[in-house]
Amino acid sequence: MNSSQFRRVALLTMPFTQAPGPFFRLTHFAEPPLGLASLAGSLRKWNPDTAVDIIDAHALLMNRRQLLDRIKAYDPDLVGLTTVSLTAGVTTSLAREIKSVCPNAKIVAGGPHPTALPDDLLEEVDAVALGEGEQTFSDVVSGKAWPDIEGLAFRENGRVRFNAPRPFLKDLDELGFPAYDLLPLRSYRYPYPMKKARGNYATYFSSRGCPSKCTFCAQMSVWGHRVRFHSVERVIEDLQRLIDEFHVSLVHFYDDTLLFHRNRVFEMCEEMIRRKWPLRWICLARGMDIDDEVAEIAARAGCGFIEVGVDTANEGIIQTVKKDSTVDEVRRAFRAASKHGIHVKGNFIIGLPGETPESVREAIDFATTLDATYVNFFHFVPIPGSDLYDEYHQKGWMKATDWGKYHFHHSAVVELPGISTAELNEAMQRALRAFYLRPKTWWRFVRVFFESLDIRTFALGVLAIINEVVVRPHRDLASPKAASTPVVT
Repeated sequence: MNSSQFRRVALLTMPFTQAPGPFFRLTHFAEPPLGLASLAGSLRKWNPDTAVDIIDAHALLMNRRQLLDRIKAYDPDLVGLTTVSLTAGVTTSLAREIKSVCPNAKIVAGGPHPTALPDDLLEEVDAVALGEGEQTFSDVVSGKAWPDIEGLAFRENGRVRFNAPRPFLKDLDELGFPAYDLLPLRSYRYPYPMKKARGNYATYFSSRGCPSKCTFCAQMSVWGHRVRFHSVERVIEDLQRLIDEFHVSLVHFYDDTLLFHRNRVFEMCEEMIRRKWPLRWICLARGMDIDDEVAEIAARAGCGFIEVGVDTANEGIIQTVKKDSTVDEVRRAFRAASKHGIHVKGNFIIGLPGETPESVREAIDFATTLDATYVNFFHFVPIPGSDLYDEYHQKGWMKATDWGKYHFHHSAVVELPGISTAELNEAMQRALRAFYLRPKTWWRFVRVFFESLDIRTFALGVLAIINEVVVRPHRDLASPKAASTPVVT
């Protein structure tokens, strides 16, 4: 299909805001788009003659006109778009507009949504990179014929053609160093105050994949179930570059579960301690992977915050969704982390199969008894690529078909036999109020404030809580439609 090398590549995030409300511009906490940075870094390594730029419209709060003007000025011959299901509608409409300002440019989409449902975007984009995208996108850029590129789907003669799947990269160390220099690092910040040195905030993958098989998760469609690791030497080298070249003082490990490989965790932490870095870090973890020894060495190595996927406290739901952390393991994990001064956030999901008002009460009671600094309750959204996506659609439990409503924070998009959509919405607000509108939680916040002295993040966090717990429920009641509609700038 294509036979010439692309010379100018633009990689884009969507001009999209997820949290409408009176404070949304103040509480817009953008995360560095690590997938695009990795893509750009690998292009630099494998396609050194190609110029590449990243336009993070989401972080910069660009509107469509500003983004299109920026694209037109750069004049790329290849545009890469990354999207999740929530932004799929924005992506398709933006692709049409990009064609109008750059009619000769090819557009390739990637990310979780096009990997799971490539047909959904191929009406507007030229091709979709399925799954892990660095090698596939590099082949496109190099000018390799599209029918010969593994992991690519494209439209040919009016039909969608799927090439052979691309095997997962065996050695992650082959990837290029992420192109952090193409990101507006000053525009990113973590939404929770932490004691740290002055500097920038970055995200980083030290591994890909998760050993768990939770039926509500779609990560396996991109990374697979087998966990693949960067070598510890590569991780330490990359972190040293982030500190030295990009003045990073806070790193968020985006691994699905950083603490899974115990020996590797100890090796990494021991080297961090030896180097005496002015670096604090955050990670995601399963409850079963955190105990006293892990928490102790992680804290000494700079870990200040762990997010734990609690999801539910109901034993029946735990078994149904194939979670591998028990309630007792989660409680132990929170206790161990808190003991060593690590702040912990518990993430709960409301609306999993088997949910009832009683199981919601179990989750709320469990959340308020954990040693948690923060909790978050998310509405369950059956994401394409997850085991539960087809089940919810087949059983008629999905009550929204607009991708813009596939939002974890706003109104529920499902209705279950044991609990209605209205009850799920009420349960979400009741859960947030039960945790955040109590003296114990605010006393913890005061301690966090004096520990971190991060006045700006603390103040913006309070506004975010007010928006989520106080303002938004009244807006939702007044306008249920608005509650589910994200802002497209």
